Amino acid sequence: SYEGKVAVGNVVLARMLDDQFPNSLSGVIYQRNQFSVVNNGSINQAASDEAIHAAYEAVAQTNQGDNDMSLYFYNPNIVKQSWLQTRTHIKTIGNHAFKR
Repeated sequence: SYEGKVAVGNVVLARMLDDQFPNSLSGVIYQRNQFSVVNNGSINQAASDEAIHAAYEAVAQTNQGDNDMSLYFYNPNIVKQSWLQTRTHIKTIGNHAFKR
């Protein structure tokens, strides 16, 4: 969903601001085993107009201080990681849990 795309953009931006993660966009996105679109190569496909708009909205929210500061997102129906379950739940969008 569009809301999910914005939320994923917020995760990337929040990670850039957090000392636990690389401080560059490419560093966060290409950090080993963090994003399935990097692992499966679909990141190399052209971005849709909706994805581009969502990226701009995520940046605007961060600049306004509206970022929810989620650092992680995953589908709990697919990923069974106990350490993610210990993280603070921020919100659920579709099948994805967003956590801090």
